Amino acid sequence: MGRKRVLILILPLFAVAALSLFFYKVSVESRKFSMQVDHAIDVMNALRGTRSYMEEADSAKDQFLKTGNEEYRAEYDAALNLMWRNFNYAGLLIVDPLQQNRINSLRRVINSIINESKKEIAQSLVSIDSNNQLMKIFHAQIIQILEIQTTELKQRNMAEQASFRRIDQMSTSGIFLLLLFCSMTSFLIYQLMRHIDDLEKAHREEKERRDKIQGLLRILDESPDFIGTSDFEGNLKYHNVAAKKMLGLPLDSNMEGLKIADMHPAWAAKFVLEKGIPEVLAHGSWQAETALLHRLGHEFPVSQVLFMVKDEQGKPAYLATIMRDISALKRIQNDLLDAMKVKSEFTSMVSHELRTPLTVIKESVAIVYDETAGPVNPDQKDFLETAKRNVDRLGRLINDVLDYQKLESHHMEMRMVQQSINDVIQEVRNSFEIVLAKRSISLEMRLQTDLPNINFDKDKIIQVLVNLVNNAVKFTDRGSIILTSQMIDGKAIKVSVKDSGIGIMKEDLDKLFKSFSQISTGTGRQTGGTGLGLALCKKIIEHHHGTVGVDSVYGQGSTFYFILPIEEKGMD
Repeated sequence: MGRKRVLILILPLFAVAALSLFFYKVSVESRKFSMQVDHAIDVMNALRGTRSYMEEADSAKDQFLKTGNEEYRAEYDAALNLMWRNFNYAGLLIVDPLQQNRINSLRRVINSIINESKKEIAQSLVSIDSNNQLMKIFHAQIIQILEIQTTELKQRNMAEQASFRRIDQMSTSGIFLLLLFCSMTSFLIYQLMRHIDDLEKAHREEKERRDKIQGLLRILDESPDFIGTSDFEGNLKYHNVAAKKMLGLPLDSNMEGLKIADMHPAWAAKFVLEKGIPEVLAHGSWQAETALLHRLGHEFPVSQVLFMVKDEQGKPAYLATIMRDISALKRIQNDLLDAMKVKSEFTSMVSHELRTPLTVIKESVAIVYDETAGPVNPDQKDFLETAKRNVDRLGRLINDVLDYQKLESHHMEMRMVQQSINDVIQEVRNSFEIVLAKRSISLEMRLQTDLPNINFDKDKIIQVLVNLVNNAVKFTDRGSIILTSQMIDGKAIKVSVKDSGIGIMKEDLDKLFKSFSQISTGTGRQTGGTGLGLALCKKIIEHHHGTVGVDSVYGQGSTFYFILPIEEKGMD
């Protein structure tokens, strides 16, 4: 754009210079005509002066003839001298040869008149008459020259006006043509510079595009993942450096011509060709775990993403794939699965090993407590009751651990039966009636009576409800616990356990329903337990294809609930 501005600025300067030169020539011609006119006017003034002095000489002559006064004769001589001077001045101004001849003839006449005037005596009337004749001839010649000069002056004026008209016409046409030329030239230069700018811009954009492509290619080559493209028949078109490394090929090897079947083991190639590519064509992308085949013959797992790239018209152009080696991840997963299996087996073994002696202890304490083995005093009975309560608690904990392990490993058997959820709620309420009678807590029920029967495992749902009510009892010193049931949109049944206890702090809500997790009550109260109760509830409800949740405001109580679908979906 800088060069364009310079050229566009220079062009008007050339135009101004041309106009200035044109008007300078016009001015020179005008001055030339003016000088010629002024010269003609000077000639006419000199001739008029000659004529005027000639008339003064005639007048002085007439007075001298009448009076004989010498003063008039002196005036006559003076007028002749002045006439001579003006006539000589006019002769110097006239440059036309024909007029010069006439002036020379008149000059001889004037010389004769002057010479005769000086030689003759003033009284010589003959001489004066002779001079008078000469004066008449001279007067006629002067008038003729004046008429010629006047005619020439008129012709010069007419020629000058015509010339100025031509100059004016030429000026108007010249200015118009010059402006038109300047405009056209400016437009052409502007278009040329604009085209040059467009070319430079296109060149810069092309360079930027190439730089971006080179940058992207460098990024792709630095990536540790296999990145490549292929046509829809599976022929490899592009690959990065990591592709060669993962396949065990030399970095300078040529991979052109390779097919998908050459890079994958047979099962993975078949999986990609028969499952992956059709899925991409139908939905645009596909992701799965496949495998690559190393040059040395062993295969290794990869996480593969396959997607379709479209052209500018939106039509499928080619396939692109990204594959990441997940061998290390698989090893970690396998190690983790092995560890979880060992943990599950160890937990099951320990729980079963604890259950056998615990059963013996429980039965022994019961025999002594019932005085089957002999009488016991009240203090002994109190100790036995404490032991019996803790043995039952320990048994429940062991059962929770075993149930959780079964649910986590999908080995828990579900006995699904169409039945009433309200009957189960009523049964749980009755089981807590004696316990809550000793405390200042009321257990209420607000059940929707027109609920349909649904498919669920009665023992497992009772286990969930007992766990939720137990938690409510733990964190409620006084007030009420409310059991409710209600229909939701005709598709599910929601069962809630609402208490008026201390509630749950906001930062602890995320910890609920996690295994082996216990939350702080904020009161220093020790609740005990394994932290599996709510996690076990969540597992049981999820096996019923339901959901579990909680609403709580710290200091105002909590509402735990679970939702079971009305329609049977096929239980795990």
